[in-house]
Amino acid sequence: MDHAGLGPYQVSNFLTALNLPSIHPSTLRARENEIGSTLKTYTKESCDEALLSEASATSKSGKDEEDDTSPINITFDAAWQKRGSGRSYNSRSATATMIGMETGKIVAFDLKTTDCRKCLFSNDHECNKNFDGSSKAMESALALDMAKSLRDRGFKISKITMDDDSTTISRMRNNIDPNIMKMSDKNHVRKNMSNALYKLQEKHKSLSTKTINYLLKDVSYAISQNKGNAKGLESSLKAIVPHSFGDHSQCDARWCGYLNDPTSYKHSSLPYGKDLIGEDLKRDLLDMFCHYSENSEKMANLGSTQANESMNQLIATKAPKAKHFGGSSSLSHRLAAAVSQKNCGRKYLSQVLTVRNNGVSNKLD
Repeated sequence: MDHAGLGPYQVSNFLTALNLPSIHPSTLRARENEIGSTLKTYTKESCDEALLSEASATSKSGKDEEDDTSPINITFDAAWQKRGSGRSYNSRSATATMIGMETGKIVAFDLKTTDCRKCLFSNDHECNKNFDGSSKAMESALALDMAKSLRDRGFKISKITMDDDSTTISRMRNNIDPNIMKMSDKNHVRKNMSNALYKLQEKHKSLSTKTINYLLKDVSYAISQNKGNAKGLESSLKAIVPHSFGDHSQCDARWCGYLNDPTSYKHSSLPYGKDLIGEDLKRDLLDMFCHYSENSEKMANLGSTQANESMNQLIATKAPKAKHFGGSSSLSHRLAAAVSQKNCGRKYLSQVLTVRNNGVSNKLD
């Protein structure tokens, strides 16, 4: 049920469609809770093994000379269990994962929820609620809790790739380690630049969608060609706007076709292959790209949270956002199922059942 992303009523409907006796939802929930404890233990073991592999791959020495901890590099991202617009956050639950950059496996995961369905009916129960703050605050709280857990177990986050959420990295540096190196996610950088260009389009109607795509493509090329080279990236970013307006004095022959063939050169992606025009547009674009060139040190060392984004999609298949699972332990079981599938593949299903039926210790192989 958890693996397929179905609820108890959907399972009953499925069995009815097959002309098989249905199972009462309360019975399905009871069986889910029984297997859930075994599943979460299995998932924790898979993360522990992934954590050791990540630490070994990150550092050959294995230990930090100063504080006897194992450094690891991770990517982090959170997701809410309710669809939002990006401006309104009112989900009652959120999940987050930390994935090792070297192994690509999940080393830590957690969830926050402000809801407990059982609290409506009884005071004598294991409460599912574990957070009292706002939905937006869940992301930084999740990152902080997972980082503390890793630190307490002897692992130190050396680099973290995430979106440009200043609150999260600030709390981690204040409470965990002030020397954590933060790497921006290249997809979020592109998205932020795209939003800025489309906002500029409201002022300059001549800034067409084709022109915006052209500028974004140039930025992507500049970042890819100058990875780890902050000065080279700064020069390339400063040259993009003048190049688009026909000024090639700052261009580099490695990528500027005009310098190689001035007589027949024309832009391949700009409208009609012609230079952009408009002093006001040029000035605003220069101001915008100047801001990004000043942050070339950060942009030259971009990471990617694509693995986390993919993981969020996998979690959504186990716990669809159209349904609310955060009011019970079901969300934690579904999150564990997604993490196990990521770390161990679909074989986790048979292994968890074997452990549950035989009562033997799980071995991840």
